[in-house]
Amino acid sequence: MTGFTEAAFFPGAIFLLSIFYEKKRMAFRTAILYSGSQVGNAFGGLFALAILELDGAHGIEGWRWLFIVEGIMSKSKYQRGRNVS
Repeated sequence: MTGFTEAAFFPGAIFLLSIFYEKKRMAFRTAILYSGSQVGNAFGGLFALAILELDGAHGIEGWRWLFIVEGIMSKSKYQRGRNVS
């Protein structure tokens, strides 16, 4: 079911890029988008695996560490975005 809901992401991202960039720059911007997606997919699992290795540290299970670390990263990214004037 997740794949079904995420299927529209890439075409939607390309559509949004096409609004802001002319044809000459679209190929490069699309390459950056696709490459960034692949790099994120490649290292996301490794990052999660490294966090799960914290299992038992400070008496907290590995899956809880995963939620804590990724939650802090998301929260800080959200806060940083809100502080931009």
